[in-house]
Amino acid sequence: MSSSRLERAQRLVRDLNLDAIIIANLEYPCIDPNFEYLLRPKSGIFERCFLVVEGEGAKLFVSKLEKEAAEGLGVEVRVMESSRDLLRYVKRMRRVGVNGKLLPYRLLRQLEGLGLALVDVSEELEELREVKREDEIEAIKRAVQITEEALREVLELDVRRLRESELMGELVYRIRRRGAALAFEPIVAYDENAALPHYTTAANDKLPERVVLIDVGARYQHYCADITRTFLLRRDGKVLEVYEAVLEAQREAIGRIKEGVTAEDVDKAARSLLEAKYPGRFIHSLGHMIGVRVHEGRGLRAGARYKLKSGMVFTVEPGTYFPGEFGVRIEDDVVVRREGAEVLSTFPKDLEDVLI
Repeated sequence: MSSSRLERAQRLVRDLNLDAIIIANLEYPCIDPNFEYLLRPKSGIFERCFLVVEGEGAKLFVSKLEKEAAEGLGVEVRVMESSRDLLRYVKRMRRVGVNGKLLPYRLLRQLEGLGLALVDVSEELEELREVKREDEIEAIKRAVQITEEALREVLELDVRRLRESELMGELVYRIRRRGAALAFEPIVAYDENAALPHYTTAANDKLPERVVLIDVGARYQHYCADITRTFLLRRDGKVLEVYEAVLEAQREAIGRIKEGVTAEDVDKAARSLLEAKYPGRFIHSLGHMIGVRVHEGRGLRAGARYKLKSGMVFTVEPGTYFPGEFGVRIEDDVVVRREGAEVLSTFPKDLEDVLI
């Protein structure tokens, strides 16, 4: 399947009247997501490597350390001593596309020093990744399955006796032992910490009293999952009411998803419900695209007027937050289909299911 991706990139080179597109990796783990998308290597770190995609082919410049890992990726492999080998190759060119969002400044200056006209194609490269093919969706499905398996196992533990960092460690262990990586650093937040959407899980002595929020995702064959569940330790009236409202908002939004619908309309479906009940408490967008990166491409948010296409994959994650008290967020991974949404995550979320 990597060859078909390369063919799309080669077509982009031709359509934009470029001589090539250079995709440059920094030091690990700062690997360009387009590198992973186009090649999907099974091994190797590929730091300080360069993929040069031309109209009718592609060349991969790697160090000796990466030669074996690079073979079999469907491109010509060239072992280089330094970036000077790349510069010698491209100096004959005139117009070169680059990922302006990630291109190292030093390499930018070196390429400009050759007299090349550099064209930022970062948006076009992201557009290549927006609509997922079925093999990509299958990889995301497996990442979701691994995430949910790990989540089920940790809930069999006595969560009430685990600190945040201990529960996070148990999650990470169960994901890694299944042969997957982490899509991002998991969030395990208890009670008032759950009111911070981007909370950093701490090695403190806090034990949960009423709310346990877990935001976690595995990464399998380069593709990410991203799931959030909020678990309730007791029947607290305010928490129960908020949970039901967030769940209703999420279901309303997912029910609106299908090909041709505008992204902001999906966001509005959830936001209007939560704003009516808890003004100003839903403080982030409804969701974001996922793929080889957990946050990539465009999102489901107010003002996003683009139309959804079949094969796009989003998170749908409404939340409501009360600083100093608690927060509730529910997040699933969803594929846009022609007639509606295919929800990839199946972990139970009805009120009775999240009371632990």
